[in-house]
Amino acid sequence: IEGEPTPTANSWYGQYIGAFSAAKSQGATDEQAHAAARAFADQGRPADGSQQVEDLKKRGIETPINKGGARFKARNYFWHNEVMYNFNKIIDPKTLEIVAGAHLRRYRPNTSGTIFDDANNLDEQAGNQDLRIRDISVIEVGAYAQFTKRLFADRWKIVAAARIDKNQNFEARFTPRISNVITLGEKRNHNFRLSYQTGFRNPTMLDQYQNLTVGGVVTLIGALPEFRERYFGNSPIIDFASTLATPQNPNPTPRQIELGNFRPEFVQTTEIGYKGIWFKNLFIDTYFYYNWYDNYNGSNLVVAPLAPRAENQAKVFQVPTNPDVNLRSMGWGLGLEYRFSKGYNLTTNVSRDVLANPSSEFDRTGFIPAFNSPGYRTNVALSNRNLFKGFGFNLVWRWQDSFRWQSGGFFSGDIPAYHSVDLNFNYKLKSLKSILKIGGSNIFNQRYFQAYGNPRLGSTYYISITFDEILN
Repeated sequence: IEGEPTPTANSWYGQYIGAFSAAKSQGATDEQAHAAARAFADQGRPADGSQQVEDLKKRGIETPINKGGARFKARNYFWHNEVMYNFNKIIDPKTLEIVAGAHLRRYRPNTSGTIFDDANNLDEQAGNQDLRIRDISVIEVGAYAQFTKRLFADRWKIVAAARIDKNQNFEARFTPRISNVITLGEKRNHNFRLSYQTGFRNPTMLDQYQNLTVGGVVTLIGALPEFRERYFGNSPIIDFASTLATPQNPNPTPRQIELGNFRPEFVQTTEIGYKGIWFKNLFIDTYFYYNWYDNYNGSNLVVAPLAPRAENQAKVFQVPTNPDVNLRSMGWGLGLEYRFSKGYNLTTNVSRDVLANPSSEFDRTGFIPAFNSPGYRTNVALSNRNLFKGFGFNLVWRWQDSFRWQSGGFFSGDIPAYHSVDLNFNYKLKSLKSILKIGGSNIFNQRYFQAYGNPRLGSTYYISITFDEILN
């Protein structure tokens, strides 16, 4: 940033380390060396709380990030058009239910080069904010049809559906699915479901067109061929992790990798589940699923040592990639609810979600799956909506397992397990047909964070009034 004082953030650490080492070599204690190093490195540094610091802070906020500041510009637009038709006026739903539809979407980013590769030559003085060098608008189209058939007095329900979608930068995807629900029991209170589904995920606009250097260290680029040609050229591409020395491997051998064409993610899923009521008061809901992924969307952190380096761009890149192995994930869940007398409800559930592939499958290529899901989640709730004379309460305890958070060029680290307690009291205002609630989330202020690098979350307390016209 123009006008930044000496020392700069990048030079201060080198000056401090050099002065600290020099003082230690002359027999100074750690405390003495630290004081001497700070005195040397802090020369020319603005004093805390000074006007100069405030001016630098303001300048950093107002300067775009692609020019060395911290400001993002975003005037993005998104259009979504959808049409749907139910054929129940043409075909009797008792014979066959048919629903069909289509959509058209257009994404139009405008970040002046601060996030996407859409730098423009806008004339600030003329106030022209849309004089663009590069238009990276993306259009997506899709269509679907769904067929529902009910058999044996509604005890067997079959739903078949299919859709086709096309993003202008990627090939079209066809994704069919079919599900069965079988209802048993004299009172129809036992439901079994079995399904096979396919789905896809188009790369996000960031995956396609991002162009952002983080901290002057890592440049996040899009996955389209133009970015790889621009930034890598004929340079060999090295897995960044293979260049890092460790106590076990102080002299690592860089490993060259190949980056294939980036494609939309495709998944096949099978699920089996049961939902039912037992003994009139016990409700059970359970499921198990297994996923097979093709072209799972993740990323690689790579080094391109021979790539040309532009201003504010590093030679370490985070690149969206697909792994050369097929990912698999699976999970299950169990939910129980028991209704006691006098309006008390006890509810609990537990779920498990895991990536079935061993981490060793990704070590060879340095692929970062960023699955980012805790192994276990559970909660227990006790409630009574009408404990006495319109008063009620809801008490919930939640717990989440620890897991490894991965985010390529931003942050990766461990998310500790945490638990919290939510509590609220409610009162029915019958004359106003409303419900008054007073309560809090995480009432004991057990601070936790859900993503690495995010701020810790604490307590939230609230008062609310909800109007309910059909309150009884």
